Amino acid sequence: MQKELDNLKDILTFEKQNLELTIYDCDKFSLLCNEKDVELNATLLEKRSLEMRLPKLSSQGSKKTIPEELVNANNQVFEKIHEELKARSMLSTIEETKKRLLSEKSSFEAKNVELEKKKSSEVCCLNIFCFAFSALRFVNLSHTGIRSLPSSIHSLCQLQSPILQNCNELKSYQILGIFFCR
Repeated sequence: MQKELDNLKDILTFEKQNLELTIYDCDKFSLLCNEKDVELNATLLEKRSLEMRLPKLSSQGSKKTIPEELVNANNQVFEKIHEELKARSMLSTIEETKKRLLSEKSSFEAKNVELEKKKSSEVCCLNIFCFAFSALRFVNLSHTGIRSLPSSIHSLCQLQSPILQNCNELKSYQILGIFFCR
């Protein structure tokens, strides 16, 4: 029981560390997303500016094809948008992991409290049993097929007589310093 409790405490400590790391990562990704939002807005403004220049270039009739500068700018905008989407996806995954770890943490804490209560009640029952066991006056070991008496029988200070009917394997025994033979 104590080993299981210690194991659960170790797991809870490990999960707390994982949760702290996840929260740290979540905060880091939130900052990254905010930075990406600023970059995205700047890039969108740049794109609009380039799009506004496109009709001017077309009206001048200098070229019928889209300028290479505009194509490169659009590609950069799309790359930045793609990076932003990846960062947001990672943030979403981290948020889900954080929720799962918080749920597991509360579950482990509940199990820990439950085991602590169970442990204290079992210790109480064990103490009562040990007290009652030492006060036994009669022990019935009949038909058990034992070959020797257990050493714990010597701790029964109030034992008056053991009942040993049909214990054919038991040849001799000693209780409270008195040696008996069959």
